[in-house]
Amino acid sequence: MLLLAAPAAVEAEEKPVFCEGEACFPQTVSPLGMNLQKVSSARYRYYGFLVFDSSLYAEDPSILGTDFLGEKACALRLCYHRSLSADDFRRSGSETLALNPNVPPGELDERIKLLHAKYRQVQEGDCYQLSFKPGRGTELSFNNTPEIVIPGDDFARYYLGIWLSPYSFSESLAEKLTTSPK
Repeated sequence: MLLLAAPAAVEAEEKPVFCEGEACFPQTVSPLGMNLQKVSSARYRYYGFLVFDSSLYAEDPSILGTDFLGEKACALRLCYHRSLSADDFRRSGSETLALNPNVPPGELDERIKLLHAKYRQVQEGDCYQLSFKPGRGTELSFNNTPEIVIPGDDFARYYLGIWLSPYSFSESLAEKLTTSPK
């Protein structure tokens, strides 16, 4: 579902790779004036094809194993290994949100449209980051450049849930990112 489009055709012009391996994931990030540390990472494959690598950041690693979405500051960084269209992000995000029975019907629609309007085509090496600060909102960044802040702790709870909740498009991805290592 989410971000699972087939690779785009090879482009004639070669684009420099923005992100490679662990360089995608610094140990700390500072969105919205916060200082967050990396608490987990996971790789997502779809039928064997590598789609993206991800890392979760928080002020305190003890959020792992708790219901923190929409309550505790966090950031989710996603770095892609294949090209995906903006429509892929919009469609799969909406489809995954629709599977969550806790999303209040219609309450997020306008804010989702605002965020979805900022999505763009990604190429291999590009990174999106969603960062949440309680009382401030959810910031979408593309390759470390802030694009928009969407207000509402409720928005963060459900939208970050696309990757991090029991209603994620990938149960194994959500588990890897939100469970304390043993």
